[in-house]
Amino acid sequence: MDLETAGDWAALGAFAVTLFGVAFGVAAYLHEKSAFAAKRRRLEAYLKRRAAEAAPGRQGAHSLLHIVSEVRVTEDEAINIAFASPRIEILRKSDEDDSLTRALLLVWRG
Repeated sequence: MDLETAGDWAALGAFAVTLFGVAFGVAAYLHEKSAFAAKRRRLEAYLKRRAAEAAPGRQGAHSLLHIVSEVRVTEDEAINIAFASPRIEILRKSDEDDSLTRALLLVWRG
């Protein structure tokens, strides 16, 4: 095998590795987007169901801690989903003494 042929094989190998890396990256991106969409649908369905079950005059708002325990998403994921969804509103619960926010609440506004 001469030097030119070895260089061609090396270039072909580098191209194959790059192509594999791109394919793996695209697959990982699509997996992450579909996982986020599934969590978003799960959270929206939960909030919609709880809003329908709420007593008259109640908003059906739930704290992030409640969402984490019931829907099985992290706080960060719940906040990201709420910001990404036009049907979920973020409310803040604050103390009357100092007006500092003590909790974030998510409520269905579909």
